[in-house]
Amino acid sequence: MEILHPSFSPELAAPTRLEDLVAKEPFLQKAWDVAETAHAGQTRKDGKTPYFTHCIGVARIMYEEWGITDPEKLSVGLLHDTIEDTDLTLDNIRTVFGEEVAFGVESVTQFSPENEAKLIKAEADFESAKKVFAKTLIDPIVAIYKLADRLYNMRDMAAITPQKRTENGITF
Repeated sequence: MEILHPSFSPELAAPTRLEDLVAKEPFLQKAWDVAETAHAGQTRKDGKTPYFTHCIGVARIMYEEWGITDPEKLSVGLLHDTIEDTDLTLDNIRTVFGEEVAFGVESVTQFSPENEAKLIKAEADFESAKKVFAKTLIDPIVAIYKLADRLYNMRDMAAITPQKRTENGITF
């Protein structure tokens, strides 16, 4: 049997899975519950996978792969698409989770839908990229949120059929 260092305490070791940390952190559990409820009934572009798996995946990359342990930052990973894709508003996020989480979520939210309708997609994408860059200058963690989101999306593309990719305008 392996003898662990005398000062090692398994009870004090950080959880290795996001789900285990969520179970220990009430703030993070609240973000999980809010995001899961907000995205209920939504699916990924494959039309089958529950959308909330994307939110979990982004937070999992941040925690399990990049070692980010701050519950507020991980909450942004879980909530990052709520303003863009659900009925939740920035004020809802701010009221429940505070200014830091609201700033993070708003920073990675796509250019506002009411303005985006007036722009062609390339212009809207450019405006969104400018916003993320500007917010990153205020707080570099914004780049981490966006990179985790993009990394998850890139890994997820393998599950999208060629027909769905064409329908959704995804080209390689």
